[in-house]
Amino acid sequence: MRDEFFKEQYSFHLDQRDGLLNTLSFVMIPYGLVLAGTAFYAGHFYDTLLPKLSAAGFNNCCITATLVILIVLLVLVVMTAYFIVRAFHNFEYEYLAPPEVIDSYYADLVTYHSQYPGQGSVDADFQKYLTNAYVSSAATNSRNNATRKRYCHLATRMLIYSIIASAVAYFPMMSLREEPGPQKVEITNRTLEVKKHDGPQRNTKPKQTTKPAITAP
Repeated sequence: MRDEFFKEQYSFHLDQRDGLLNTLSFVMIPYGLVLAGTAFYAGHFYDTLLPKLSAAGFNNCCITATLVILIVLLVLVVMTAYFIVRAFHNFEYEYLAPPEVIDSYYADLVTYHSQYPGQGSVDADFQKYLTNAYVSSAATNSRNNATRKRYCHLATRMLIYSIIASAVAYFPMMSLREEPGPQKVEITNRTLEVKKHDGPQRNTKPKQTTKPAITAP
């Protein structure tokens, strides 16, 4: 009973690790969209809001509120990235020894009990070895999953806050956007001068034909 319990716990925590990694992979998709929106807002701030802020200072309430929202959005994006990295990085899971190592240990048990009979049985000692390995691995993996789950939860929460801040920042950013006004187009009429090119001059003089002189006989 005890052996089966820890064996199931060992498998459960490995499956839970895979589920947490899938959740983190899903979080990366909307986080990429939030990063793209933040980059768009940063470019719009540099082109539009920064000149207005330099001219009016913090006297314009709309510009000041937009700047505060952008700062909050940036902080949330950075915190989301931090928790995602912490959820992925620096986790060492514990596994059972490779099959060849376990088989070698079993062979050593057989040799030991053949030399020292009456010290228990091979199967009992081997089962004890496997149970201890399951207990140690399950305990380590359980701690890793608990920490990773906490960071995954924090990353998801910060991502939701980032999406909300990004949506809130959209309206003041678009209201402060300057649309290009109508441009004055001046049309001038130019007289088209057509130059006549004279062709090669023809010789209009009549051709003189000379008749042969008639001599009297």
